[in-house]
Amino acid sequence: MKTAKFLAIRPWLFRSISITCMLAVTQVTALAQTADTAAPLRRLAFIEGRFTLMTTDPLQQVYVVDDKNSVYKYSPAGQLLFQYNDNRLGRLGAIDASNPFNVLLYYPDYQVAVTLDRTLNKTGAFQLFQLGPVNPVAVTLSMDNHLWLFDEISSQLRKIGHEGVELARSDNLSLLLGARPNPVQLSAHGNYIYVADPHLGILVFDLFGQYDRLIPLTGVDQCQAFDYFLLCRRGELFELIDTRTMETKVLALPAPGVSLRVERGVWFVLGEDGVGVFGE
Repeated sequence: MKTAKFLAIRPWLFRSISITCMLAVTQVTALAQTADTAAPLRRLAFIEGRFTLMTTDPLQQVYVVDDKNSVYKYSPAGQLLFQYNDNRLGRLGAIDASNPFNVLLYYPDYQVAVTLDRTLNKTGAFQLFQLGPVNPVAVTLSMDNHLWLFDEISSQLRKIGHEGVELARSDNLSLLLGARPNPVQLSAHGNYIYVADPHLGILVFDLFGQYDRLIPLTGVDQCQAFDYFLLCRRGELFELIDTRTMETKVLALPAPGVSLRVERGVWFVLGEDGVGVFGE
């Protein structure tokens, strides 16, 4: 079995489980309360610029990518903190900052995933093309700072370790579901990995990469998971879904936008001219 070489530059910085769990409880409570209230959110800050990607971390820090593949990290107040750029790897297709001490960038053209520390200095890289015939259409960090990827060729969710060794893989999802998945996003939170497929719905896997269930919400192309809630974009709508009851609430954005993240009651909306930061 071939392995994908992981080029380590600095020791891995592991996520603080206690902080993550504490923030998750606060996150769910704040988001549920905000969704139920009619009180408008006020703008707390604005990060001006034309950005192709936007994400956040549990510390309410903002990460944006421009059309030159430069990554910028901002404070919750909109102050520029750090930046990173590497134009040698083609288009930057995804960024995962769920662990602010170990940020993941994915460059699909070269099948390379880069890790950065909290100051956006490079700490390592997964050379995924060394796995052999593989097409990782979506990637995310695991809760223990390994790498989850969905391989379009084998229709499998696969977990890759620091040394490029495969740690886990799912069954062939095409055979299991009777249809070939075409996911656009992966996200890992708590005991589950969520695979967003606009045509099939949200596929849920356990920490061992085994298929658990299908949440039949088609049209989802963005998804943020916390505890038992999913915050999803479906078309032009942003919805909050309780996965226990499947109750769905449509969220009204405080400003026009194409992407939404929520961290502990603070809303981050990516619009045409920048990122608006909103709160009560």
